[in-house]
Amino acid sequence: MKNKYRLSKTDFIEHDNVKLYRVIYYKWFSDNLGIGKKGGYIESEKNLSQTGDARVWGSAQIWGDARIIGDARVWGSARVSGNAEISGSAEIWGNARISSGIWKTSPIQIQGTKHCLSESGKGRLYIGYLELTIEEWLRDYKKIGESNGYTSKEIEEYHLYILLFKKLMVEE
Repeated sequence: MKNKYRLSKTDFIEHDNVKLYRVIYYKWFSDNLGIGKKGGYIESEKNLSQTGDARVWGSAQIWGDARIIGDARVWGSARVSGNAEISGSAEIWGNARISSGIWKTSPIQIQGTKHCLSESGKGRLYIGYLELTIEEWLRDYKKIGESNGYTSKEIEEYHLYILLFKKLMVEE
């Protein structure tokens, strides 16, 4: 079977001292991603199956032992790492962060007025591009909100989200 993509030798980025290579597609997909089009970034071919319709595009990044297989799609600024496996018809996008381990329940995600909040691991929370522990968020949310131009109303909104995440994560 012919490969559906290759890795660019000249178009790459570095993330945490790991070189990630741009995917260049040989196969046409139904969503206008296809022959000659640039995909996202992966560390090696082990990260993205050459079979099925699995694909990565935009500025998405996949590294470590993470695998995108089946008909799964990862795009936007999403990052998948560690031993994570995205499969079936799963779609991961936006600022989602998926890493090692198995989720016993679906991770929590909330879209706030400025940024998305997503559970990134046990006791850890992403707000926008910043990942901290729940305790760090509770300690520093005001300072972080102010330094990122949040209004006092938005700072309180995100404080309530952080408290909700803390409550829900403890109950799991």
